Amino acid sequence: MTQAQAEQAIQEMYGDISARDELTDDEAGVLLAWGEQQITALAALDLDDESFQAACQHLTKLLSRINRFSARRAALPPEEAAASLDKIAQSAESLAAFRPGAQAFVRPGFALAADLDPIGTIRALTEQIAPAITGEPHDQTNQPGDEAGRRPDQEGQSQAEQDEQPPNGQPV
Repeated sequence: MTQAQAEQAIQEMYGDISARDELTDDEAGVLLAWGEQQITALAALDLDDESFQAACQHLTKLLSRINRFSARRAALPPEEAAASLDKIAQSAESLAAFRPGAQAFVRPGFALAADLDPIGTIRALTEQIAPAITGEPHDQTNQPGDEAGRRPDQEGQSQAEQDEQPPNGQPV
């Protein structure tokens, strides 16, 4: 697998509207950034070209299902939401199969708070899916921050608020 092939797969992902057509730009940015991480992880597995292409197709299907579920979640009856989550888990399981020596896939429980917005839903899903398909926890370092500059994995003060405090921790 070459870097050029991975970059091509990332470009194709960004060009495929099924991964973002029901989301706002900010929402889609979160999902596509996660998809980019998955392509990079797949490229690092050194799969043959055919396997890499197939894995990217499974990733595209997974992104499409997360896109639709996240955008429609608030309006879905519980049974339809459960069916959608099952399909997301099936897509994640198909993608996990490309990981050599992968442990048996354990479907995520999808513990989603009822009040999550689409970005919260995307983050909750991807955080639960990522360990199952990559074997590593989800890295949120490229996730957009809130108005105060905090990323989803940060609590408390923003970086600007932290910069205003002297090293001894006492407020100025």
